Formats: sequence, C-alpha cells, structure tokens
Amino acid sequence: MSLHYKKAVAKVGFGEDKTEKYVGRAMRADTMDLEDVAKEISHETTIPKAACETVLRYLPEAITTFIRAGHGVNVGFGYLSPTISTIADENPDKVKIRKKRFVFRVNKKLKAVLADLSLTLEGDEDTEVVDDDTTTSGSGSNQQGGGLPTGGNEPDDDDTSQP
Repeated sequence: MSLHYKKAVAKVGFGEDKTEKYVGRAMRADTMDLEDVAKEISHETTIPKAACETVLRYLPEAITTFIRAGHGVNVGFGYLSPTISTIADENPDKVKIRKKRFVFRVNKKLKAVLADLSLTLEGDEDTEVVDDDTTTSGSGSNQQGGGLPTGGNEPDDDDTSQP
C-alpha cells in the first residue's frame, strides 16, 4: 500500500506574515460510498449486502441515541465521544462554552495500517521518503494512491482527531 502525494506551493502563516512555501498534498483515489463498503462487508462475511447497508445507514442513529444519553461510543474501529471547549475564568459564573465537538480515537488496527502505509512522491519514483522513523522507496507508479479512513476500541490506546 502506498499513499501518493505531490509537492505544491501554498501560502503559510497568518495575516500579513503569509509566505509561499512548498508542502506535500495527499493524492487520494475516489471516496468509497456506503454501498461500496456494504458490498465489501458482504463479500468478506457472506452477510447479504442489503443487511450490511441497513446496519451502516442506521449506525448514526444508534450512535445519536447513546451520545444524547451522555455516553461515548465504541464503534469497533474507533471510539467517538462528545466534548466541549470552554473559556477559562477565575470567576466560575463567567465560564462559557466556546465550542462543542466530537473526539474520535482510532483503534490500534487502523493505527497500524497508517503506520505501515508507505509514501510515494509523484514524479520522483526513486525518491526515498522519510515518515518519522520509517523510510520507504517509491513504487515507480504514476497512479494516484488511495487513503484509508481512520477510525478505537479503548480510548486510552488511541489518537485523537478533532474536526
């Protein structure tokens, strides 16, 4: 598996301090829709595609039921929980809610997929790419690579991504 990326120019910084710099931009294949996921699940499990699709379509409703009751939800591939950001103040009466959002922690299996995902710079097939402690070589392919969605069983073991 390889995640393909290209170098692009982007404006970086804030206000008048914005400067143009080179950044890496992921090049992903088409996004797979719910029907594609249901078809894959059906293929791997022999559960009828219609049943898989029904479960996947109902999943947000089931999660909503538990979130509204104040629970975090382990969805198998990650852990979803509501959280808030507040403005701190010395006076407890002045504490205000700034933002509500979801925190999603990816499970170990999907973290491992990301850790094992090699990177290929488009156009430089023989360029080694260093990703933290991992060094990989390009695949020699000029096709776009697809990224995988991230998704944890236990909140203590997982990363947090905040939309």
